[in-house]
Amino acid sequence: MIFQEATFLIEHLPGLELTKEDQLKKIQELHVENDHYTQQLELELNHAQLLLSKLQKVYKEACDDQLLLDRMNVDSVAENR
Repeated sequence: MIFQEATFLIEHLPGLELTKEDQLKKIQELHVENDHYTQQLELELNHAQLLLSKLQKVYKEACDDQLLLDRMNVDSVAENR
């Protein structure tokens, strides 16, 4: 049973019908493709980090503004007493 499974897996390995040169060419193509996608992902990550930084700044400003409004409301209530 194990022999049959191993034989099946070996027979279905990709690239067995290719020559060594063809396999090396395919590996090189995959490296180039991988490098391309790596660069794209790095650009997207940098963009996302920039957006996160901007959102954090806006959120902090909104929180600061809300605290200021709360203080103004507390001061206004205190003055009316």
